[in-house]
Amino acid sequence: MKKLAGVMLTLCVSASLLGQSATRPAFEAASVKQEASTLPNGISGGVCHGSDMPGPQVGIPGMVVALGRCRYAGARIRQLINNAYGIAPDRIVGVPGSIDSLPFSIDAKAEEGSMPKTAELKQMLQGLLEDRFKMKYHRDTKEVDGYALVIGKNGIKMKESAEGTRGGSSSGPDNIHGSMPMSVLAGALTRAAGRPVTDKTGFTPRYDIDLKFTPEAVSPTPTAADPTGLPSIFTVVQDLGLRLEPNKTSIELFVIDSIEKPDSN
Repeated sequence: MKKLAGVMLTLCVSASLLGQSATRPAFEAASVKQEASTLPNGISGGVCHGSDMPGPQVGIPGMVVALGRCRYAGARIRQLINNAYGIAPDRIVGVPGSIDSLPFSIDAKAEEGSMPKTAELKQMLQGLLEDRFKMKYHRDTKEVDGYALVIGKNGIKMKESAEGTRGGSSSGPDNIHGSMPMSVLAGALTRAAGRPVTDKTGFTPRYDIDLKFTPEAVSPTPTAADPTGLPSIFTVVQDLGLRLEPNKTSIELFVIDSIEKPDSN
């Protein structure tokens, strides 16, 4: 009987420890404030400063974020969800109009003396959104029109990045530049083409990319050039020995089931 009691006690302690280890980390203190209006000059933004991010972190001009803190000023709820869960704002659906455009400021800090990494701080931010905003959500998928990035009939015409070249990329509405693998190029093309682009090349090396194109051209029919002299995104991709083929693809949606305005404090 004593042996059975000892086994039961061990199981209870183990279950308790498992429950504790599965608990999401939380901020020691957090202030949430709904702004009466947008901040001057429409400034908004913020950052979580984890121990894996060396040096000072600046959320917006004039805002230095200390280690172990998340600070946001004038941020919209989609921006906060994007930062906390890594979901693109245009894939967040179901946000009520009564809260969608409201600016919020958040100042939250981890436990004194702790050294949380950025991923842990973002978990804490998730908990804050679910607790203070009473946010409930689920994930869903939707089939949409997109493009497949494939190899052209004459093969690729890109140069592999030299050994030791630092990887990285930058992209804007009319350019893509850097040393990147095809998967990263597909992500940059997604923003440029306005539809999801899936890498179907099967290639893993990094290539030197320097593209300039007209941001307006999103027709699947390649065009020569627009009045600015820049070719379409489809033309510059063909120049790399690649092709964008129209296809159907599934995207993940972050669906808000319910959310409330938080009490400011």
